[in-house]
Amino acid sequence: MNHTKIVATIGPASIDPDVLASLIDHGVSVARLNASHADPKWHANAVSTIRRIAPQLPILMDIPGKKIRTIALAHEPSFDVNDKIILTTDTSHDGSRKVPVSWPHLNKKLKAGDIILADDGTLRFTVEQVDGLDIVCIAEVAGTLKSRKGINVPCLSGCYPHPLNVG
Repeated sequence: MNHTKIVATIGPASIDPDVLASLIDHGVSVARLNASHADPKWHANAVSTIRRIAPQLPILMDIPGKKIRTIALAHEPSFDVNDKIILTTDTSHDGSRKVPVSWPHLNKKLKAGDIILADDGTLRFTVEQVDGLDIVCIAEVAGTLKSRKGINVPCLSGCYPHPLNVG
């Protein structure tokens, strides 16, 4: 008796009916949808497609917890070490000059010298100053800050209650 399960995360590249059928033919036993990405309409369409192709296939919906993220960006800025990058709580920006974040109070909780990590810690910034809604940072590593990437602020976890539970 085989108890091994193969969980496949279904996304834009694998939701195609032919690709999905091939995955199932090759042993996928659970379809995982990551609700941290895409919107509810995309997920509803994905569930319909999965149900049409494999009605009995279990679907695992991985729902996101509370998390600070960059919002969807039209421009994903690249930078070198020591470059300035501006994070902002003003969500009207598109990433070309400032990178908006999802938590509207982040600017109120930071000060010069605080560390900000992004994209699972692969990007690291030091806050140079907070100017209104803007958080002016210095990049400590080169990289690209992409859409919907997680933002982690280590000092918030120890200095304040959970950032998404305060106003």
